[in-house]
Order: sequence, then structure tokens, then C-alpha cells
Amino acid sequence: MVRRAPLAIAAIAFALAGCGDDESGSKGSLTLNSGQPVPVKAYEYGFEPGTITIRAKNTEVAVQFRLTNVGTLPHDIHVRKGDEELGGAEAIGDGKSTSATVSVPPGEYEFYCSIGDHADLGMKGKLTVE
Repeated sequence: MVRRAPLAIAAIAFALAGCGDDESGSKGSLTLNSGQPVPVKAYEYGFEPGTITIRAKNTEVAVQFRLTNVGTLPHDIHVRKGDEELGGAEAIGDGKSTSATVSVPPGEYEFYCSIGDHADLGMKGKLTVE
């Protein structure tokens, strides 16, 4: 008689191991009127919020990011549209804060951490100016 239960249990346990409390990736959303500073937390490997909408009444707006690094590695925040880099903040260490202002017309943009492979690991988000 072949016993398959231990093998099945091991397979289920292995599959569930990938469903742990993984903190990487950006999360949450925030909608603000133009002129309001945008508070963003950076951590390994994501931002909070991960989706930002700025109500700008269809005009160009200066988006002021207030970045706080709550992680342990250095992080920054930059904005791009496609391959075009539009500006961003300097890299900061854990527990530090910085600000950066990026002027953009209405549209959709990506914000991301430009350090190493942080963006590839989930440290990016969506900025919409409407």
C-alpha cells in the first residue's frame, strides 16, 4: 500500500510557505488636492501609499513628496513616465526624511526607488494627476 498523505501534506505546506506575511510591494492609496504635500513611507521593498492621485483640475502641478524611510536600507523616490526620468529625491537612510518636488502635467506616472534592484523587488507605485 502506497502512503501519499505525508507527500500531500508536505506539498501543501510548501505551497503555503509562499503565502506568508511578505511586506515587499507597495500598498494603500491616497488622493489629495494639488498643493498638498504627499507623505510617503519607504520600506523594504515598497512604498505606502502605492497609488497616489492628485486632483489638479487638468493643469500642471508641482507634486511635493515627503519621503520617510521606515526601512533599514537606504531608499529614494523618483518619478518617470515611460523611460523619461522626471525628478526625485536623494537617497536617505533608515529613520531619515527628505522632500522632493516634481512638476508634471495631468497623466499617469510611475514612482519608484532608483537604488539597485529595489524597483524590481516591488518598490514602485502609480501616480495619477487629473
